[in-house]
Amino acid sequence: NELVVYVVVNNDMDELELNNVVSKYVGERKPEYMIPSFVIKLDAIPLNVNGKVDKRALPAVDRDKFRAEYVAPRTEAEKTVVGIFKKIFDQENVGIHDDFVRLGGDSLTAIRFLSYLESFNFSAANILKLRTPEAIAKFIERDDEFDLDVYSIKEGCPLNEPQLNVYLDVIANNKFDSYHIPFRRNIDKELDVDRICQALNTMLDVHPILGMCIDDSKDVPYLVKGSKPEISIDHNADDERIDNFFTKPFDLYDSLSRFLIVETDDECQLFGVFHHLIFDALSNEVFKQDLESILNGDGVDVDDSFLKVSAFTQQIQNSQEYESAGKFYGSMLADSDDAGVLLKSVSSDGEGMMEFDLDLNLDLFKSFLSKTTVNESVVFTAVFAYTLSRFIGDDKVLFNITDNGRDRFNNYGAIGMFVNTLPILVDCKNHNISDFMNYMSGLIYDVMRYDYYPFRLLASEYDIDSSIIFQFLPDWVSVDEDDEKIYFDDEDLLRAADSINDLTANVVQNGN
Repeated sequence: NELVVYVVVNNDMDELELNNVVSKYVGERKPEYMIPSFVIKLDAIPLNVNGKVDKRALPAVDRDKFRAEYVAPRTEAEKTVVGIFKKIFDQENVGIHDDFVRLGGDSLTAIRFLSYLESFNFSAANILKLRTPEAIAKFIERDDEFDLDVYSIKEGCPLNEPQLNVYLDVIANNKFDSYHIPFRRNIDKELDVDRICQALNTMLDVHPILGMCIDDSKDVPYLVKGSKPEISIDHNADDERIDNFFTKPFDLYDSLSRFLIVETDDECQLFGVFHHLIFDALSNEVFKQDLESILNGDGVDVDDSFLKVSAFTQQIQNSQEYESAGKFYGSMLADSDDAGVLLKSVSSDGEGMMEFDLDLNLDLFKSFLSKTTVNESVVFTAVFAYTLSRFIGDDKVLFNITDNGRDRFNNYGAIGMFVNTLPILVDCKNHNISDFMNYMSGLIYDVMRYDYYPFRLLASEYDIDSSIIFQFLPDWVSVDEDDEKIYFDDEDLLRAADSINDLTANVVQNGN
């Protein structure tokens, strides 16, 4: 659904101009979700016999009347954005002043837009805020202030924010045997061991981050080329051998990944273990897909996006956007002392993960979503916030959400550690359901927009516990019970990207 405003005005302003004036006025004072899609001018508000607004008598929206006067794209950036608008809305006559929302765009459409756009420092929230090709193009052109090619494999790069959070936790709390992410895959017995080793070596070439290690001799910790990851072959590996392979601590300053090929008369299995500094849960799926492509003789592009993410991380800190992010979090978390939190002591186990399978009528639920402006993730995050509020007995609640860190850079085929932890403070007081969902949608998109702001700084200043995280695991993600891994296809990836959650972070593999 779209927000339509009906107004009576005492001037000759036409509806298109009125739309722009009202949208600008509301946009400067209210969250994005409260900006109307259409403003319709009336001579008088229709009333029924009881003196109340007769909603059925209100005129329907004539979209064509609200199309801006056509202005052709002038710059290369405008031509690119207009071209994407034409694709996602299946329209030919798109000008630089056409409005993304008025053309029918929503959060999922914004994710489709990103899939066509080769631009960094850009997110779905930016699209929903800027809305016109002209404004989006101007924002994209500002990317020139970021030089994303300043680092190389040879020289290495500083840790990005998610990596730095892991590194500091390892060093401060002596967690050298933690943060291991396992991988297991059954291999076709027809493939000989040499072929598998060759494929792994190719993987190390196309995903050079797998061969990196830590260098702390510089002003800030760096990822640099380390020793070649170990590839072991064993014909008689027992459970203890495999357990030791997974749990053996990494030398952070030598290598952050290793592999074990176990070949018996009956089967061949490939085991891998990666440190979280270079690997997140979504990387597991990328690794599997690219390895299978290489084994099948297909080419895989070299992935150096972790270098670009590092460059962005360093340079954004000197930008106006970074300052705006600090102000946003400062404003949102100003009342964090008064917010309720879920303490570790609530659980008898101290910490852990609790999963719920919800017995929902999916058709009914999807019908509900189709009539709203929110997605599944917003709904369940809102439900969690409200439930937490009632459980704790506090109108305001503070917890963390995550995103997979790939939206801004459109690097869904990348291996690395990109997952961001994002604090969110929710006020659950005095909302009806519709207003609460819209409020949550706006709040979540604002948090996502500033996902680059260091969580460690916020955690320190506002005493936020990073272990209290809510994540939503959607029904479109499939689990292969034999491999204990999550997988999804390309179309689902676009939907997954719209989620505020790192969709695979909750998967428990091999008992770890």
